[in-house]
Formats: sequence, structure tokens, C-alpha cells
Amino acid sequence: MGLPENAGEPLQTITIHQREGVDRVRFDLPDTSAFEGTPSKEGPKLALKDVTRDSKTKTLSLIFDPPVPPGRTITLALKPVQNPTVAGVYLFGVTAFPPGDQPHGQFLGYGRLQFYNFGFRF
Repeated sequence: MGLPENAGEPLQTITIHQREGVDRVRFDLPDTSAFEGTPSKEGPKLALKDVTRDSKTKTLSLIFDPPVPPGRTITLALKPVQNPTVAGVYLFGVTAFPPGDQPHGQFLGYGRLQFYNFGFRF
């Protein structure tokens, strides 16, 4: 995900909300990380102040400390506890928030994961 140069404000928090999918995808919070760059060109690791999950709203929140300046490309590394048992498309809405007491979030779009059910016959 790239932060536009003209964003005007740094990135403090990202929320990832599961919008579609039969099962709830649970992520391994202690194994969550972020870095500057892309998976093929990994840069410096970014410090995460906190990573939390709200089970009722199916939302994961990541707080950067210090905030990430505009114009940077960052990658979030999320590891599920286990893959969903029900195959299908799982959509996750991503919203970015600047620092502040009551910041207004900017919806960045959807991340899409497709899980397949592989049956075995004996």
C-alpha cells in the first residue's frame, strides 16, 4: 500500500475489517509486522505500538509508533492462526487514520483472499 505524497498527514493507524467470508479469519497478533517497501523489495521494519482485534466487529487495528510519513510504500505481514474451513472469497476493508484524538479515516479499498476446498479421495 502506498501513502500519497500529498496525503498531508502521516499514517498512525490502519484498520482491517473482514467484510465477506463465511468463517472469521483470525490473525496471529504477536506475529504481525510491517515494513517499508514491497515483498520483493523489503525495506526497514516499522515499529508497531499496538496490534488489537475486536472479535465482535471482525476488525484488526495496527498502530504505528512513530507514524509513517506520507509518500512511503508499506507492507503489512499478517499470519492467520489457521485458514478458514469454508472455501470462498474473503474481503477485507482497509482504512487509514492520521494521528489525533478523533481522526477521520480514509477508506483505501479492499484486500481479497480466495480459499479453495481441496477434497481428497482414497
